Amino acid sequence: MVMKRITQKEMILNFLRSQERWFSSYELRGKPTAWGFLGHQGDRRARELAKEGKIEVRHQGAYAEYHAFPPLSTEVYSVGGAEVYRKVNY
Repeated sequence: MVMKRITQKEMILNFLRSQERWFSSYELRGKPTAWGFLGHQGDRRARELAKEGKIEVRHQGAYAEYHAFPPLSTEVYSVGGAEVYRKVNY
Protein backbone atom coordinates (compact mmCIF):
# COMPACT_ATOMS: atom_id res chain seq x y z
CA MET A 1 0.00 0.00 0.00
CA VAL A 2 1.31 3.42 -0.96
CA MET A 3 0.64 6.26 1.48
CA LYS A 4 0.02 9.69 0.03
CA ARG A 5 2.22 12.41 1.46
CA ILE A 6 0.19 15.28 2.82
CA THR A 7 0.83 18.83 1.68
CA GLN A 8 2.05 21.72 3.82
CA LYS A 9 -1.47 23.16 3.70
CA GLU A 10 -2.96 19.90 4.98
CA MET A 11 -0.37 19.79 7.78
CA ILE A 12 -1.21 23.35 8.83
CA LEU A 13 -4.95 22.66 8.71
CA ASN A 14 -4.57 19.48 10.81
CA PHE A 15 -2.26 21.24 13.26
CA LEU A 16 -4.59 24.23 13.75
CA ARG A 17 -7.63 21.96 14.12
CA SER A 18 -5.84 20.09 16.92
CA GLN A 19 -5.10 23.29 18.85
CA GLU A 20 -7.33 25.66 20.80
CA ARG A 21 -5.29 28.86 20.56
CA TRP A 22 -4.40 31.31 17.79
CA PHE A 23 -0.92 31.06 16.23
CA SER A 24 1.10 34.00 14.94
CA SER A 25 2.38 33.66 11.40
CA TYR A 26 6.00 33.31 12.56
CA GLU A 27 5.02 30.34 14.78
CA LEU A 28 4.06 28.35 11.68
CA ARG A 29 7.58 28.43 10.21
CA GLY A 30 10.06 25.62 10.86
CA LYS A 31 7.73 23.83 13.27
CA PRO A 32 7.63 20.06 13.82
CA THR A 33 4.06 18.73 14.10
CA ALA A 34 2.46 15.30 14.43
CA TRP A 35 1.76 15.42 10.67
CA GLY A 36 5.23 16.46 9.56
CA PHE A 37 7.59 19.41 9.57
CA LEU A 38 6.29 22.84 8.55
CA GLY A 39 8.97 24.38 6.41
CA HIS A 40 10.09 27.96 6.04
CA GLN A 41 6.99 28.83 3.98
CA GLY A 42 4.44 27.66 6.56
CA ASP A 43 3.27 31.22 7.15
CA ARG A 44 2.73 31.72 3.41
CA ARG A 45 0.67 28.51 3.16
CA ALA A 46 -1.41 29.67 6.16
CA ARG A 47 -2.05 32.97 4.38
CA GLU A 48 -3.23 31.02 1.32
CA LEU A 49 -5.55 28.87 3.47
CA ALA A 50 -7.04 32.02 5.00
CA LYS A 51 -7.56 33.53 1.54
CA GLU A 52 -9.33 30.29 0.49
CA GLY A 53 -11.60 30.63 3.56
CA LYS A 54 -10.38 27.41 5.21
CA ILE A 55 -8.98 29.02 8.40
CA GLU A 56 -9.61 32.24 10.33
CA VAL A 57 -7.17 35.14 10.34
CA ARG A 58 -6.93 38.20 12.56
CA HIS A 59 -4.27 40.87 12.72
CA GLN A 60 -2.45 41.75 15.95
CA GLY A 61 -0.02 44.58 15.37
CA ALA A 62 2.44 43.63 12.65
CA TYR A 63 1.50 39.93 12.70
CA ALA A 64 -1.34 37.85 11.36
CA GLU A 65 -2.72 35.15 13.65
CA TYR A 66 -4.40 31.98 12.42
CA HIS A 67 -6.93 29.60 13.89
CA ALA A 68 -9.07 26.76 12.51
CA PHE A 69 -12.82 27.29 12.31
CA PRO A 70 -14.71 25.56 15.12
CA PRO A 71 -16.32 22.24 14.14
CA LEU A 72 -19.99 22.17 13.22
CA SER A 73 -20.57 18.87 15.01
CA THR A 74 -18.88 16.21 17.12
CA GLU A 75 -19.01 12.42 16.75
CA VAL A 76 -18.90 10.22 19.83
CA TYR A 77 -17.86 6.58 19.59
CA SER A 78 -16.44 3.94 21.89
CA VAL A 79 -12.94 2.48 21.67
CA GLY A 80 -12.08 -0.23 24.18
CA GLY A 81 -14.91 0.89 26.45
CA ALA A 82 -13.79 4.54 26.51
CA GLU A 83 -15.74 7.32 24.83
CA VAL A 84 -13.82 9.13 22.12
CA TYR A 85 -14.90 12.47 20.68
CA ARG A 86 -14.01 13.47 17.15
CA LYS A 87 -14.69 16.89 15.67
CA VAL A 88 -16.23 16.66 12.21
CA ASN A 89 -17.78 18.84 9.49
CA TYR A 90 -15.35 21.75 9.57
